Amino acid sequence: MLIHLYIYSPYLKRIIKMFKKIFIFFLFYFYYLTAQNTLFQQNNSEKLFNEANEYYFLEKYSIAYESFFDYSQKFPNELKTIDAQYFIANCALKLNHRNAISMMKNFITVYPEHPKNAFANFDIGTFYFKEKKYDKSVEYLSKVDLTKLDKENKIESNFKLAYSYLNLKNYDKALPVFQRLKSEKNKYQFAANYYIGFIFYKKDQYQYAESHLKKAAENNGYSNFVPSILANCYLKQQKYDTLINYCETILEKNDTKKGFEDLYLLAAEGYYQKNNWSKANDNFENYFATTQSTTDLARFKYGVTSYKIENYNKAIEIFKKTAEKNDTIGQNSAYYLGLTWLQLSNKPYALNAFNQARKMQFNTNVSHQSTLEYAKLNLENERFKDAISACKDYLNNNPNGGIIHNEINDLLGEAYLHTNDFAIAIKHIEGLKFKSGNVNRTFQLVTHFYALQLYNEEKYTEAIDNFQKSLSNDFNRETTVLNNYYLAESYIFLKQSDNAIEYFTKVIRHTAKINPELFARSFYAMGYIYFNKTDYSKALIYFKDYVDEEKNETNKNILNDGYIRFADCQYATKKMGDALKYYDKPIENQAISDIDYCYLQKGIILAATNKNEEAKSKLNIILQNYPNSKYYDDALFNYGLIDFENTNYPSAVTAFTDIINANKSDVYVPLALQKRAIAMYNLKNYELSAQDYQTILNKYPTHKVASSAVLGLQEALNQMGKSEQMDTLLAAYKSQNPNDVNIEKVEFENCKTLYFEQKYNEVITKSNKFIAQHAQSQYLNDLKYFLADSYAKSEDKQTAYKYFEEVFNSGKSNFLNKTILKLSELNFENKDFLSSLNYYKKLENLASNKKELAQSWSGMMQTHFELKNNDSSNYYAKKIISFGAPSVIMNNKSLLFIAKNNLALESNTANDDLIVCLNSASDIHGAEATFLLAQELYDSKKYKNSLELLFMLNKKYSSFPKWIDKSYMQIADNYIMLNELYQAKATLISIIEKAKDLEITNQAKLKLEKLDAQ
Repeated sequence: MLIHLYIYSPYLKRIIKMFKKIFIFFLFYFYYLTAQNTLFQQNNSEKLFNEANEYYFLEKYSIAYESFFDYSQKFPNELKTIDAQYFIANCALKLNHRNAISMMKNFITVYPEHPKNAFANFDIGTFYFKEKKYDKSVEYLSKVDLTKLDKENKIESNFKLAYSYLNLKNYDKALPVFQRLKSEKNKYQFAANYYIGFIFYKKDQYQYAESHLKKAAENNGYSNFVPSILANCYLKQQKYDTLINYCETILEKNDTKKGFEDLYLLAAEGYYQKNNWSKANDNFENYFATTQSTTDLARFKYGVTSYKIENYNKAIEIFKKTAEKNDTIGQNSAYYLGLTWLQLSNKPYALNAFNQARKMQFNTNVSHQSTLEYAKLNLENERFKDAISACKDYLNNNPNGGIIHNEINDLLGEAYLHTNDFAIAIKHIEGLKFKSGNVNRTFQLVTHFYALQLYNEEKYTEAIDNFQKSLSNDFNRETTVLNNYYLAESYIFLKQSDNAIEYFTKVIRHTAKINPELFARSFYAMGYIYFNKTDYSKALIYFKDYVDEEKNETNKNILNDGYIRFADCQYATKKMGDALKYYDKPIENQAISDIDYCYLQKGIILAATNKNEEAKSKLNIILQNYPNSKYYDDALFNYGLIDFENTNYPSAVTAFTDIINANKSDVYVPLALQKRAIAMYNLKNYELSAQDYQTILNKYPTHKVASSAVLGLQEALNQMGKSEQMDTLLAAYKSQNPNDVNIEKVEFENCKTLYFEQKYNEVITKSNKFIAQHAQSQYLNDLKYFLADSYAKSEDKQTAYKYFEEVFNSGKSNFLNKTILKLSELNFENKDFLSSLNYYKKLENLASNKKELAQSWSGMMQTHFELKNNDSSNYYAKKIISFGAPSVIMNNKSLLFIAKNNLALESNTANDDLIVCLNSASDIHGAEATFLLAQELYDSKKYKNSLELLFMLNKKYSSFPKWIDKSYMQIADNYIMLNELYQAKATLISIIEKAKDLEITNQAKLKLEKLDAQ
């Protein structure tokens, strides 16, 4: 304290006061110098900033960028340095510098409260807007604080934000932003109204869209854009009259129509909706005349209007362009294309179009209607399988019904009546929960036709089941009569004669007026049943009823056979005079067959009534005129028998020797040997007599004459004094006649029955067992035939061939000729045509009836064709026709081969021959002839004629898939040559979907690929 007091003296005060003055002076001087420097710096920075700013507003952004950057470097602490940093980033944006965005984002982050922050978001948003990165534009423009922007930039920011939302299809956010601009005058006012109208249009608020679009149209810049959208608003509101008036008004004001092409389309749509087809068509024409860019829908509707005003060719031209599309428009176009082709009566083309439309499922109603039209056309063109397939597709896809359900069922029933796909038809109908009267009528007919098919295939048990099903629906009396008749016939083939009698009796009771021919034929069949039972008295009654109804018999061969059986019954019942009278009937009628039999029977009857010379004259007719007759041996034997019974032994020996030497018949050879032995004995030639008896015992030990041969031999040996030989011969005879002969016959008959019942596996098992046990049986060769054919039916052709050869080599069988036919066919099937031909020739030589003869000629006709011996093939074809083919099918086949041979020989008559065949044949031969002729027309460049013929083939021969598939390929080729590529493609697609032949399917795929590539 004392020290402080000491220092604080008056002297010290003066010193301190002096220092204060000096300090104040220096402080003032320092401040003066600093102020002068600051003023200088302020003047310099202001100048630099202003220069940079001036460059910026002159849009010299590169210099401005450098200047602002220089400013920020020289004056980092100035308040305007923050502004400079903004401008640096802004210039970088203007100059598209790579780091511009990051610079501006950095500014926003560092100076969030700076006034320029609002401009920074605006700038980034505007940058992205120019780049059309509208999502980024929205991100920054939506952050702009509009209160900090001037009016012009506020308008700019609003428009760009709204427009970005619009491009992002965020209409709900775009709309209120545009609405900020729509009322006040600004450069975006009309644009805002236009876009607001557009948004309301997109939001289906058409009444709001109208007012804004009309406002936008006040500006010339939008007057060209508004009409199309405004017209669409009228269309969407179904204001068709307003739409039409508006479009026509705009179009009238614009002579060039440029830019207003869509108004023609919209006016056309208005008239289209009002069903004013003519006006709609006019506007469609104008529209398509002024634009190359259009839609498939517009083109389709143009086609519809052309169809409605009956300009069918134009409609087809239009629909073809859209019908190949795999969408709703393509489906509708195909349907209308089908309708249009129908108007021009071009049903095949219509068929393809409806087929395409029905398979598409874009529009169910169109698919259903197309299915109905497609099924109708197929039925009309007799393409029944395709009709059935279409109907079944519909029913499968619409199990609960549909608007055309009943019509489809009716069509399906009608189609089933005309196809041979009866088994599937029956299964389908049996599966229906409800069967209408029409369906039951169809069921009666379908089961009947299926039963007939089975009957013709010799499947009698199955046929009976279906005839019975048909009988359960008695809608058509004539069908009922036929069912009863064929039931009876089926039972005959199954050897169930009692059942056959039951149904023939029904026919006789109810058929006289319904079907007189079957009425008569039933008497004929009943006569045969009792004839085969050897009840000749009853048979006589029925055959008499038959010949009394001869006026109702259309088949003269059957009538002549009826006369013969009637005569046979009279002969059997000892009415010789009446028998002779009716044996004369076929002779008087110049019957094709069995005249030789009539002469034989007349000879036998005349001999029985002691008119021997007359009898021999009748028998001699056979011997002289019918050397190949199966009754030749009968006639020769009876001829010899007449001499034998009249003790004219030398003449009798000659006749019997001819029979024995010919060695054709196991029936007459043992009898001839017996009679010749007796004749020789009576002529005292005991040695020859003994030889004949010995031959009987050696070769025919089981024959009925063997027992009498034993006695005859004994007498002859006694006459020669050689009775000691008898014991040895008798022992041999006994060894050939064991006690089990009857059992052997039963086993054989059992195998035979199984064969005719088509139980082939059982036939094979039992026959092989029989052969092992009875290697020397008299039934062996017949049994081997059944065995061979059973192997053939079981597809073991090699084993079948082995047994057929054994039968043939034996030369002794009741089925020898059938065996030869089978060997011929098997060799043909194996393409061993020379062997096949050899067997057919053998069959010709041994044929015992007209059918076998014709079969041999038919076989030789085919084998010569395969061997390219066309002249020889023609020879046998013509021989069959001139001789009278035993069936229509064989006749048609012969006509076809004549044509095919002449095609191969390049004969001028080939096409005429094909026409003859196709006009005659409704079977597979007619189908082939039609196809071949269509090919000939194609090769001659007559494509339309070829098509007509192929369409006829599809209609007439729908049951033959091979030729249907081939015909479709030829149809496609014709379409290609006619440049009908739509039809060609549709046809090829149909082949790919339906063809059974894989080779044809692959050909179609390749051809379709080539067409698609064009």
